[in-house]
Amino acid sequence: MDLLVLSDTPQRYPGCCLSLSNELLNHLGSLFKNHAKSGLILSIGSGTGLLEELLHAHLNKEPNCKLRVEGVEVPSTNIHLPEDRINVVNGTWAICRRAADSVALVFVYPRSAELVNSYVDSFLQKPGYVKLALWLGPKADWEEFAACFRVPGFEVEELQDGCGLVEYEMMTVLRQPKIQSL
Repeated sequence: MDLLVLSDTPQRYPGCCLSLSNELLNHLGSLFKNHAKSGLILSIGSGTGLLEELLHAHLNKEPNCKLRVEGVEVPSTNIHLPEDRINVVNGTWAICRRAADSVALVFVYPRSAELVNSYVDSFLQKPGYVKLALWLGPKADWEEFAACFRVPGFEVEELQDGCGLVEYEMMTVLRQPKIQSL
């Protein structure tokens, strides 16, 4: 299946809740590359896998990139990700243990704050590999999820403009602060 060619203007596409644009892919690419040079990016609730496949292709245009984007979803919804990059869970409540191997977690239009909180509690509140978590969705929904992103030792940044999304969507970034060398 040929990959969709995005425009510079955020637009909705069939099979993806989130608006997509070149600016969004560039912004996401910069975030991931600034926090990890290699490793697994796990998208929880990847649906059809459109965003994840576009992001994987975007990141891997650079020959030295060693970031791998995988999705997590219930059976029968993925159509864009190859089998080796999709992790199937038994239900919308289930946690994918592959998250323990991740450098980043991505939540796009999540349905349940409880599920987001379970991932954050399991993989960010304990010392580990996860350095970055992203929440992307409607501004109107953020308040329900904000408490999930209050993690000791992590910084939160809410991006409402300039990140390649339509005006009613936003991105929130939860990241470990970079250690400044003396």
